[in-house]
Amino acid sequence: MDAFDRASSTLGWAYALKEMYPEAIAAWQAGLRSRKEAEAASAIGETFRTSGFRGALKSSLDYLLKKPGPRASFGVSALCAQLGQANEALAALEKAYAGRAGGMAYIKSSPLYDPIRSDPRFQDLIRRVGFPQ
Repeated sequence: MDAFDRASSTLGWAYALKEMYPEAIAAWQAGLRSRKEAEAASAIGETFRTSGFRGALKSSLDYLLKKPGPRASFGVSALCAQLGQANEALAALEKAYAGRAGGMAYIKSSPLYDPIRSDPRFQDLIRRVGFPQ
């Protein structure tokens, strides 16, 4: 993931958390296009148009589930948390943790994990990552 793609992802989530969904989708599409994934960028836009933001999140989840590695698992965890799929989010976070995904450095403060923050399994993961209590 290059700096532009990382910024696009972060900007997209910032828009999403402010319920600025068209802007979130546009930011994510820009990041996908920067990685030469124009088909995925088009697909998320079309899914948003036909199924709304939640549909776009589910489509993005399906896309990421096909990708290997800890970075994909980290993305899966955020999408699952936002979709209310706590068990799946925590399982993906465990994979990201085992694979030493760089994004793990942000889980304690990221609002993306607010839906699962009170789960004892999430709190245990925070402890294992090494964040101060």
